[in-house]
Amino acid sequence: MDGYIEPICERGCNGGWYGKNCSLRCAENCLNRACDHRDGMCMSGCQPGWRSANCSEACGMGFYGNNCLNSCFYCLNNTCNPFNGVCIHGCVDGYIGQKCEQPCALGWYGRNCSTACNLNCRNKSCDNAQGECTYGCEAGWMGLNCSQECMFGRYGEDCGKICGKCAFNQTCNRTNGACLIGCAEPFTGEKCDKNIEGGYFLTKCLS
Repeated sequence: MDGYIEPICERGCNGGWYGKNCSLRCAENCLNRACDHRDGMCMSGCQPGWRSANCSEACGMGFYGNNCLNSCFYCLNNTCNPFNGVCIHGCVDGYIGQKCEQPCALGWYGRNCSTACNLNCRNKSCDNAQGECTYGCEAGWMGLNCSQECMFGRYGEDCGKICGKCAFNQTCNRTNGACLIGCAEPFTGEKCDKNIEGGYFLTKCLS
């Protein structure tokens, strides 16, 4: 009888064996090489990197560990060692560590977190993968990674304000909005936003 020792067949197989006359060895991939003494199914689960009732199937892509229950972290190509989860080809942009489970430190981004965020990013913070500035740009700069100077006639954070009436139709200081060569008549003030004849030329924000 399968799973018992002849001739009396009253005693089950010794640990690690199963089948007729206990002649078959439990699969190496069974955890602790323990299996049912009759049909060889792994009773305690599988060694890391293996799955199925008899632990004969390797982990599919993106999984690792005992019974393949753990998902790889941020591995490039979603490929990690099926036994311990270490990323085989390295990490996707924005992550580091053997298992690529650690996001870049503040101020860094990209492959292996090797690129510094643009200094024009507000709070020096950017997306850990692509480097887009998280909180927008410092005064005088614009663009996803704040690498572009303000366009003509704009100034301030994210270039969100319109210059006043600078002399000779010139643009203003892109950081603080000051007109460097004076104001066009009849405007006055550092930003040339005050109309001498009454009222203000209001500095507008872009919608």
